[in-house]
Amino acid sequence: MQVYNGSSWTNMTGGAVSAPTAVTIGSQVWQVKNLNVDRYRNGDPIPKVEDAATWMSLTTGAYCII
Repeated sequence: MQVYNGSSWTNMTGGAVSAPTAVTIGSQVWQVKNLNVDRYRNGDPIPKVEDAATWMSLTTGAYCII
């Protein structure tokens, strides 16, 4: 059980509450934070795309930072 002390959540036993790494919405489990990667599992780089026109015309994987 947890309580809010006015500035943060704490466990009733006194310890700080650790942030969740995933959340379940319906039957799907989602990561709370996006992955921070720039390479595929085989070591190939994931292209970084910075403009909307290129993003819209992609036929392969890529990432962007907004």
